[in-house]
Amino acid sequence: MKQWMKKINGVNAVILVFIIELLHFFFFRRDLGFIVSPVLFLASGCFYYFYLSKRAELFYLEPVKERSYKISASHWRALGILLFCIFIIVRSFIILRPIDVKDSDIIPLILNVYVDRFLDGEAVYAAYTGFNYGTFVPNYMPFQWLPFTLTRLLLIDPRFIHASIFMLAMLAMIVRSYHVSYTIKELMAKCLLPFVFLGLIFFKQEKDFSVTVELVIAAYYILLALCLFSTSKIFQIVGLGLSLLSRYSLLFWMPVWALCKWLYNKKEFLFIGIGLLIFGIIFYIIPFVIPNPEVLSKGSNLWIDASLNEWDGQDWQPKGDRPFQLFQGLGFASWFHQFYPGTLMDKLLACKNALIGCSILSTLFLMYARFKNSSLDQRIFLLLSFKFSITIFYSLVFIPYVYLYWVPLALSMVILVQLKLVQPES
Repeated sequence: MKQWMKKINGVNAVILVFIIELLHFFFFRRDLGFIVSPVLFLASGCFYYFYLSKRAELFYLEPVKERSYKISASHWRALGILLFCIFIIVRSFIILRPIDVKDSDIIPLILNVYVDRFLDGEAVYAAYTGFNYGTFVPNYMPFQWLPFTLTRLLLIDPRFIHASIFMLAMLAMIVRSYHVSYTIKELMAKCLLPFVFLGLIFFKQEKDFSVTVELVIAAYYILLALCLFSTSKIFQIVGLGLSLLSRYSLLFWMPVWALCKWLYNKKEFLFIGIGLLIFGIIFYIIPFVIPNPEVLSKGSNLWIDASLNEWDGQDWQPKGDRPFQLFQGLGFASWFHQFYPGTLMDKLLACKNALIGCSILSTLFLMYARFKNSSLDQRIFLLLSFKFSITIFYSLVFIPYVYLYWVPLALSMVILVQLKLVQPES
């Protein structure tokens, strides 16, 4: 037993926690109950920062110069076969699960409101009436729906779009794995990570894959995490821009990024900052905010209304049952529903305030940690702080839909890719 415990250190400890993350998320989160399960999610997510920030030597900071292997034609064939298998599986899901608003309104909303309005030259974010929301201001960020214009232009199913975008992120991970792998076994292990992740989604959460577009967000966050180790400023601008214009959750981490970049290289900070500003003006402010400025003030109302409906339970649930979406073993929203006093709105607003408050505190903590430990390589710090910030945010989201948690899991994969799973021989 003692010998086994001695092996659980260094990279092995990180691998073990990642396996625990996968097992918890895909297999055991409901079994552990709504008290223990969210704590395990939070603890495992925060582990990466607290453990690895003190072990910088476990990371590859530069590409490996000398490898003990060569890529052969059989490796390329294996990659091609795996990608083709993904195509076949996605195709089968499309046949088995036609898009139906009764299953989820995410894809119908994207296609019938955002995409159709955009292609017809209408104001995308003007108030809309329908989808059982009454009259509302659409609030999906541009890059959550813009890729799906290809659905109308190319006449293809939207599930192919978000699968393809995620496969591009997978290929980016594979390229990075090649650059930071010393042995062929290390390369294979890293390359298989996204395939295992996607395979578990296909076979444990295929409905969520078929009715949501969350893999697009996961792909953006993977690209952002990878670009933190890139010297290309354009790659960093694109990674940050796509992520910022797809989900609000990144906003709490951005002050940490800004501080780190400012302390490290002020010229690089200004270049990327100006690039981000131009990116936001071109893809958000000019085409969408200026025609409908109310999207900035009224767009969040839809989240509160939708959250309140979910906190009240599903239509098919007996009166008095715990709301289905809140008690899936993810996030602390269930705690507020169960234990916080007051009306349903009081509980929801308390959860919202906790989300904002804890996210701000996590930002302040990370900024303080950067000042306290300025010797830690800024690329390592940014990657680990990114995972930490996202973990805090997702632990307190109003509606902990299962598919949302693909994003923090995807960041764990990038961390593993950057680690020295095999120590090079001296």
